[in-house]
Amino acid sequence: MADAEPKPRRRWFQFGLGTMFVLLTLAAVWLGWELKFIRDRKAMYAFVKDRGGSVRARRDCPPYGVHQWTIETPPERIPRWRRWLGDETVCFVVWPSSAQESDIQKAKAMFPEAKTITSTFLDEASE
Repeated sequence: MADAEPKPRRRWFQFGLGTMFVLLTLAAVWLGWELKFIRDRKAMYAFVKDRGGSVRARRDCPPYGVHQWTIETPPERIPRWRRWLGDETVCFVVWPSSAQESDIQKAKAMFPEAKTITSTFLDEASE
């Protein structure tokens, strides 16, 4: 009985170098995808400003129910990892009434959490 070998312990998290490289590659692709999306959103900020509009981030929004552009429900928050990467939640995008519908649709796709407002007030202020 003294010669009986103990039962080998099972190793739960054993993986090969190839598996680690595959997982690392998948993580890098995901991170690159998220960073590209954030860069595209920042480019859309500039695009809206160039067209005479305005983008309001969540931190710049007035308390709900106080402003004339009341948003009935608070905007959805973007995922935490995107906030860690430098993105921010947008409350609303304000366009001048002269904005093209295709530009407005691009902004809606880029900022799904935001309310889109077309304003004649911006047209009067720019004159």
